[in-house]
Amino acid sequence: MTTNPIVFQILRDLGVPKEETLLQLKNNTLNLSCCRDDVTDDIVITIAENYKGLTTIYLSLCKSITDAAIVALAENCEGLTLIWLRCCNITDAAIITLAENCAGLKWIRLEGCIELTDAAIIALAERCVELTMIKLRWCENITDAAVIALAENCEYLENIDCNRTKVSATGRQLIQEVETRSKPPPLEEGWWMDDGTGPQCKGMIN
Repeated sequence: MTTNPIVFQILRDLGVPKEETLLQLKNNTLNLSCCRDDVTDDIVITIAENYKGLTTIYLSLCKSITDAAIVALAENCEGLTLIWLRCCNITDAAIITLAENCAGLKWIRLEGCIELTDAAIIALAERCVELTMIKLRWCENITDAAVIALAENCEYLENIDCNRTKVSATGRQLIQEVETRSKPPPLEEGWWMDDGTGPQCKGMIN
């Protein structure tokens, strides 16, 4: 199996076991949540520039990650379908760039990204219409406007988490309607479904 030597070495330097590293690269997946304290923008930018076929990345609790890393991923890895960004230090600009470049996104977690506003979620809703799951818990600036945009544009949505936001009772009722309404068949047969846990590694918290 041909692997990416630059990304392989980055994962090994971060302490990811060799066999797990090879498995992740084989599946176009990177799980950096388990080494979150050591993950920086520079590492993610290098990965993005050298791994354009990446489809899945877990960066939950990588609190040193800022807009620069997400913009690099968006501009280099346009095939991303899943990205976990829980508690990353990002703003609307990063998510809007992600939406503009990665239209095939299906799963995104943004819990605790406290600077995000409706503008970021509306951009995702309008451009990433295949979204199946979006987590916005503790995003305190999110309101009904984001929920309405998601409801109007993303007919595949099965899960919207807006707890601890400014979404009203009316917005929460709309979320319930979106989650329970009939869904169209997938655009592609056999597309991979993640169970929300991601690749497992010792000490990982998504």
